[in-house]
Amino acid sequence: MRRRWVGAGIVPFMLLAITEIALRIYPGVGALLFPWESQEALPTDPLREPVDGPYRWTWREDRSGFRVLDPVPDAKRTVVLAGDSWVWGYQVTQGHTLGDRLQVHLAAALGEPVRVIPAGRPGAHALEIAGYARTALAAAPGADLVVVQPHNPRRTPIAGRPDPPWKPLPPPEIAVYRGLRRLLAPWIWARAPRMLDGIMLGEALQEVARLAQGQRTFLLLTPQERTTATTGRFGPEKEWVDLGIPWAGHGLTERSCWSWTDAFHPSEAGTDALARVLAARIAGGADGWTEAPSCDETDGVGPGK
Repeated sequence: MRRRWVGAGIVPFMLLAITEIALRIYPGVGALLFPWESQEALPTDPLREPVDGPYRWTWREDRSGFRVLDPVPDAKRTVVLAGDSWVWGYQVTQGHTLGDRLQVHLAAALGEPVRVIPAGRPGAHALEIAGYARTALAAAPGADLVVVQPHNPRRTPIAGRPDPPWKPLPPPEIAVYRGLRRLLAPWIWARAPRMLDGIMLGEALQEVARLAQGQRTFLLLTPQERTTATTGRFGPEKEWVDLGIPWAGHGLTERSCWSWTDAFHPSEAGTDALARVLAARIAGGADGWTEAPSCDETDGVGPGK
């Protein structure tokens, strides 16, 4: 009887061992981490060599470091678009940035020309975004304001706090464990992991609320990264919705919504989808999080289109 139990115990052990070896060979232990844990370098530096897989892109920025949009001299309405690399248009070519596409879709929705002033730079955290908004609004009195949800942790040292904030240790280098974690996590998480956990979110929210006083202000809410977005299981983050500021958001659930090599930025197709839902909200639509239009059907290219 004892030999039978020992023999039965060897079988699952051997299966685990074989699975462990196979996963170590392909895809490898490191590949089983989530993008926000591994932070692997991109194949090339997009600002030095503007290539994203098969996609080549161009960019122009002004002296403030903001992307340049085509002028709209007869615009009847102005919108300041404040944010980080999602507003700047990281790995999106001229003419297809969020600001470019918002000018097109909002003009169509309102039936009149619209000027969009992009005020965003790669790597900006929430308080920097608020500063960009203040500066841009001072130069464009009467403009509407759109704040795009921040995606970067705060880098400015805070008295009495470690910076960068404490970060959990990576999971054990056991391929089977990491594989099961990747497989099961999207179905058991209460919410998507957030890159914002490291910033003083309360300060940022208060600053956005102050900017909202006395003018039309909107929030554009987005997923934080590709892995959780494409499961379609996560909606907007509660802290932003609870501000009480009019908002719109898109889930970016298709692979075509995202860059080819970068898990943290949208493609042309994803950017166009965001611009469409934002334009509809500014034009009088209701608050809401949507997965329509599909990035597979929007203007612009993306993986698989």
